[in-house]
Order: sequence, then C-alpha cells, then structure tokens
Amino acid sequence: MLQAEEAADLSPVPAPAELIAVARWSKPGATADTLMAWTNLPFDWRRLFQAKEPELAAVVALDAPLDAAVALAPDPGKRFEQPHAVFSLGLNSLDQALDFIRSKGESLRKASAGVYVIEDGGELSCAVAASVGPTPARLVCGERPTDVDALLPYVTRGLPNEELGGGDIHLEVRAEPFRQAYGRQLRQLKSAGLALQLRKLQLGSPRFDRALADTAHAIADELLLFLEDLDRVSLDFNANAGAAELELLLSATFRGSQSWTVQSMHETGARSGVAPDLFWRLPGDVARANYGVSGDPKRFAEIRRTLAELLDGYLAYEKLPGGVRDQFVRIIEDTWISAGHSVTAEGDVAPAPNQKLNEADRNRETTRRELGWWLMGVEEQPARVKAYLDRLVKAYRDPQLRRFLQTRLDVDKDELPKVSVRRATGRGLAPGSMVYAVEIPGDAFSAYSFDDNQLIPGKPLPIYVVVMPDGAVTWLAFSADRDVLYERLAQVRKGGTRGTLATRSGLGDLKRERVVSGAFMTLAGLMGPGLLGGLLPDKLDLSAALERAPHRGETPIVGLSTVERTGPTTQVKVRFRVPKAVVEDAVSAGVSSGLGGA
Repeated sequence: MLQAEEAADLSPVPAPAELIAVARWSKPGATADTLMAWTNLPFDWRRLFQAKEPELAAVVALDAPLDAAVALAPDPGKRFEQPHAVFSLGLNSLDQALDFIRSKGESLRKASAGVYVIEDGGELSCAVAASVGPTPARLVCGERPTDVDALLPYVTRGLPNEELGGGDIHLEVRAEPFRQAYGRQLRQLKSAGLALQLRKLQLGSPRFDRALADTAHAIADELLLFLEDLDRVSLDFNANAGAAELELLLSATFRGSQSWTVQSMHETGARSGVAPDLFWRLPGDVARANYGVSGDPKRFAEIRRTLAELLDGYLAYEKLPGGVRDQFVRIIEDTWISAGHSVTAEGDVAPAPNQKLNEADRNRETTRRELGWWLMGVEEQPARVKAYLDRLVKAYRDPQLRRFLQTRLDVDKDELPKVSVRRATGRGLAPGSMVYAVEIPGDAFSAYSFDDNQLIPGKPLPIYVVVMPDGAVTWLAFSADRDVLYERLAQVRKGGTRGTLATRSGLGDLKRERVVSGAFMTLAGLMGPGLLGGLLPDKLDLSAALERAPHRGETPIVGLSTVERTGPTTQVKVRFRVPKAVVEDAVSAGVSSGLGGA
C-alpha cells in the first residue's frame, strides 16, 4: 500500500516584524487587457502567449495576484545588511507546476511537505510551495536562497489573504521596522557625526559658525522628528475601464505631528479649497498649469532668521561692509511672506527661424528653448513685489559685492551677467508694468570647433522677468523671449482669442474638489524641450507625432493634492487622473515616431 503524501502546512503566518515593504499586482491579466484595449492595436497578448508557451500558460495563473515583499535582516541594527526580498507568482496547480519544471530539465529538492526548491535555477533562487489565497500554489523567487527561506512562509501562508489597497497595483513602504532597526543609530550619528562634519565646514568666525551649527542641528532634528511621525508611504495604480482613465495615487500617512513639516501640512490643509478665480484667468491654451494655497508666513519666521544670520555671518567673514550685508538680510526677511493663493502656467517657445547655426548658436538656442516661458499670478500687492525685485537689483549692482564676486569667481567684470530695469510698454500690458533683464554673457555658450581648430564665440542671451500690476494681484512672467511674455500677460489681462481656462474642458475636478494644490498637464506639454522631450534621442520627435495623434496630445492630466487629518493621524495624498485619450495619443505618437524600434 502506498503511503499518503504528507499534507502541506497551510496554517496562517503573520507578517514579519521586519517587513518594510509589500507590493501586489492584483490582476495582471485584467490590467493588461484594459490597457491593450485602449491602445487600439490589433494584438491579442493572451492568444500569443498561449500559442508560444502553451504549457507555461496552463501553469501560471495570469489573473491571480503577483506579490512581492521586502524585510530587513534580523538584528539589522548591528550592521547594515542587505534586506531579504522576494516576489511570488500564483500557480494553478502544485503538481502541474512541478511536472512542468521537471520537463524543462530542472531538478527539485523537497524541503518540506508542499515546499520544493528548484536547484541550480540560474541567477534567481526559487521554490514552489502550496499556498493559501486564490491559488493553490505559488512560485517564490529571490536573489539569494536566504531570501526565499526567510519570506516563503509569509508570502504563501499570510500575504495572499491580506487586503492591500484598492488599486490594480499597490506598493507600500512601512517606517516602523526601519525606525526600530536604525533609529538609535541615527540619533547617535546626529550627536557624533554632525559635530565632525560641522568642524569641516566652520570658518573660525563665531557668528557664522554659530549660525551654521544652529542650521545643521535644526535640519537633523527635523529629519528625526519626521521619521518619528511617518507611518507608511504607498503608491496605487488603477486602470479604471468604467471611467476610462488611469489613476495614480501617492499617499503618505503620519502617526503623529511632532515635526515642523507635518504641522505645516496641518496648517496648509486647513486652507484647502477649489481653484481660485485667478487660476481660471490663465490662458486657455496652456499645456501646464497649477495653483496652491500658501502656508502661514509666521511658520517661516525662524527659518528666515536663521538663514539671515548664516548669510550675514558668511559675508562678514568675507569682510563685506555692513551696508551690503543689510541688503541681503532684508531680502531674506521678505521671503516666504505671502499668505494668498498663487497660480502658475508654463509653456514652450517656438524654435528660432530655420537657419544654419554653429555650435555656439546651438548651445544658446538649446538654453533659450529649455527655459520656455513661465507665468505666475499671486495675491500680493504689486508694490511689494517690485520693491523686493528692486532690492535684489540694487544689491547685485553694489560695487563692493561685484568686486567680491569677481575675486571669488575669478572673472572679469564684463563676464558677470548684466542687469537692467525699465518700464514695459508692450501692447496690452497694464500701466506700471516693469521688465527686469538679466543678460547671460556670450562666453557661457562659446564652443570649440575641432574642424576649424578655433573657439567659436557665443552671443549674449537676455532673460526677462516682467512684472504687471493687476489691482491687489501681481503677475510675473519669465522667459528668454520677451514678446511671448508680453503676449501671455496681455491674455490674462484681457482674455484674447485663445480664451481662458474657465472654458477649457477636462478640468472639472479642479472646480469641484477642495485641495491644497491642483494642477494639470498635457502629453504635448510634457514632450516640450524643457521636460521629457529634452531627454529623448534627437531622431525621435514625439511633439510632431502628437500633432497627428487622435487627440493631438491636448487632453488634460489632472493632479490633486490633499491633506486629511483624523485624530493623531494625518494623510497626504497626491492623485493623478490620466484619461484613456492620453494613452491613445501616447501609443499613436510612439508608433508613428518609431519609438518602438528605437
């Protein structure tokens, strides 16, 4: 008589105390089905997989969760050891999986009832084991055998039955194991290591050294308190077929509020609201825009004081006169003092007319296009904003400061940027508008020509900051293209043929939801030269390809940030909603530009 196979141990296993991260892709097959349907590509990935790997397709549970777990090594506080990490794949049958592995010539070693180790499995160490949850067995793999040994019981008999987030993909990092393992060492490092680093940075000037020590200790204390407050950070991704959108949610949960950062979140969260009227006055054709509420300026008072002392102490050490130092102290004292709403929009500038450019000209043109244009509206009196910028200009023009810069930077006075201020008289600008120009010297763009064996001199590049008053609101615009700034400022003042964001579709969330900040961007905007487009190879022009896409890359991707407080717990959430139309445009642009074969 054959002896019955010993039953596998499927008793529950709790999460290890050292567990620092878990991840789950709840239904990989279903997520892939949704995304493939949105691409409109004639491609059936399931049929292709079953045709190429029929035996493997029968073994792997494509719609069962794909899990991963990371745990600190036992007693990690004694020394920094590599954490244990594994991933776990659902299988339709333990016996069927074992037969498949043997059919591929792999050897198996029975470690215990229902647990089989794949020997000589290549770069990964893997085991197949009976499991609780939606599948009867799971494949568990890690970089080292010790990883599998440490985490296999939990990922087969505990994790499969745990609820993890509500998204298709969930990633969670927990702070408590790190705090327990390394909190004491971090506090010791602050006490001993910080003093050592300060000695390397101190100048022997009592005033500067004292301010430096105050700054360093404040930052270190804040980091330790922030770690003490932090509970966990999670990331959720969901492909919502019903709403025809992708949702990405980043969440940070705090168990306390000892740190300045979390306390500031509370204060800002209390000011949550929908997008202000100022936001809806932005030009209707912009590709990127955002708004936010400011925190209480009083919360920055100590930061301003410490930074002012630090700078004043350094400038005194460099023997700059008190008059110069006082100018910079006042500039710092007037920073972070606005309590009103602020809105911003940005975009790209058109390329220079098609002409032959030498290497120096190309350097200059690249900088000009990467800067693009930037527009900001802030609920602040224009006189205060102008006074702040005027103080910056006055301080920079001070002869004693310029001599100090020439000496410190080892440059001639003509190599320093030139600054000018004059009235802005562009068409459509409000009376009292001012333009501040900073001219970057041509030397910054010079290039050496190996063909001609000579240096090609660059041309100066002026960068403009335009300030336009608008009652109790101030508009600021920044770019190397002054005409673009004048045009955009005229738009927010009088509207114009392009309309405003108030009439733009796809921004309903920004009108309804109370948040601390909101934003939107488009795929076309992301592909600009100053953002992702600048990272792509020259031969790939996704911007041009988007012009031929179904929705021209103009569908808004909306982002919302909130702060929610329940008792001692604070949760900060950043959510992005990506409509199906964005996916369709991305695939269309990628295919037409040749990205898939790049």
